[in-house]
Amino acid sequence: MIDGSIIVETVTRNTCSTDRLKDISLSGVLSWKMHCVSATSRYSGKQDPQEQSEIVNKHMEQKIDEVIMKGIFDLSSFEGLKDFYVYLCGHLSLVDIKIQKSSIKITVKCRTLEILERLWDDYCSGRLNAEAEKCLITENLKEELGMESIKLATTILEEDYLACKFSLMETAGEFHYL
Repeated sequence: MIDGSIIVETVTRNTCSTDRLKDISLSGVLSWKMHCVSATSRYSGKQDPQEQSEIVNKHMEQKIDEVIMKGIFDLSSFEGLKDFYVYLCGHLSLVDIKIQKSSIKITVKCRTLEILERLWDDYCSGRLNAEAEKCLITENLKEELGMESIKLATTILEEDYLACKFSLMETAGEFHYL
């Protein structure tokens, strides 16, 4: 993070080498994805749930594209993201927050095992997803897209969580390979 801004990157591939995964996990970095799983149109004639979800996902990608073109995202220019950022930094104490295109992919650095566990607890309890919806799915967004409701899904892979956990344990001297 630089002066209240989020650095944004483009994800070129969804896969990476095991060496890269090892390097990422050793640094305490964890990623998760968010995407629209359901949306209901305000107009009764447009009720194909898959089509409505795609409209929301395309809109999110378009907003991320706009941010990527600028290189650095000014939090004051994107409604709701500032509140979500405050939750991630303030409540969860996460650092180096990055947003990437691929629905929405968020990558953060967990400086301690306690921070990672707090993030995992919020994810497992549904709070992380609830905060994302509260902050990112605004009335203005629903109005702009003509949606009555929009639901997001947040996904952290357990294997990514465990890799990050083991790397933090190893860094702290709490875990040794047999």
